[in-house]
Amino acid sequence: MELKLAAKGTVTQCREKLNSTIAALPMPETQENKVVRMIAHFIVAEYLDPLHDPWQAEVNALRAARLPPPQGSNAKTPDPPEPVASFVIDCKILLGG
Repeated sequence: MELKLAAKGTVTQCREKLNSTIAALPMPETQENKVVRMIAHFIVAEYLDPLHDPWQAEVNALRAARLPPPQGSNAKTPDPPEPVASFVIDCKILLGG
């Protein structure tokens, strides 16, 4: 099995690209697919989540602390921008070959 995948953008965009690729793996699951899932899990757990979690906590704290806008106003305080990320997977998995 060969897997080539690259993503660049917000953490959410990178996670969605990774998830859609993993979801498209053929069934029934092979040993090679399990290795690919482990690689994907590693990227999420060790790279994307540590970028995303502090940002999400900051967004939640800011939203909780915001006062409602003055009556008749549609003014919204923007959330801080989501962090950007990028990754490249380029691997070939051969088991028992």
